[in-house]
Amino acid sequence: MGIGTIMHSRTIVLVALGKGKSAILAQALRGPMTLQVPASVLQRHPHTFVLCDRAAGTLLDR
Repeated sequence: MGIGTIMHSRTIVLVALGKGKSAILAQALRGPMTLQVPASVLQRHPHTFVLCDRAAGTLLDR
């Protein structure tokens, strides 16, 4: 499934588990939108929900 198809979804749920996902999760949600981080485009979707455990969310501020 491509980014265009994903962005046309009514609702997006992003699931990230484990410390190994913490850096990319922070880049995708808090960093600039770039081609190097395709998930960063989710910042523009009005109904994106993120589910993560503490380990994956360690680099996110509240």
